[in-house]
Amino acid sequence: MLLHNLFFALSMAVISLFSRKKPQPAPYVKKLSVILPVFNEEAQILDKLDNIRQSAGHLSVKCEVLIGCDGSEDATAQIAEEYIATNSLTDWQVLTYPRQGKGTTINK
Repeated sequence: MLLHNLFFALSMAVISLFSRKKPQPAPYVKKLSVILPVFNEEAQILDKLDNIRQSAGHLSVKCEVLIGCDGSEDATAQIAEEYIATNSLTDWQVLTYPRQGKGTTINK
């Protein structure tokens, strides 16, 4: 029985070696979209935007950032818009919506 189990395991290993598909190259990505839903993030928004900007700087593809402001009652949208203007980020934009929840903001 032990010999049978060993033979079965070895035969499965050999079969898997020959039946493996060759790795396919990843499809070419032309642009990456980052969606950032925010609600009353006035205290943290600059850190978040800096982190996204630094991370996007390491990518070899164009990156757009959509900041969905979900009915914030503070200056989150204004701070984000000033950050975008100050840093001349043409592919970034702030989209302001009435309070509807994170899921709705992401899906818009």
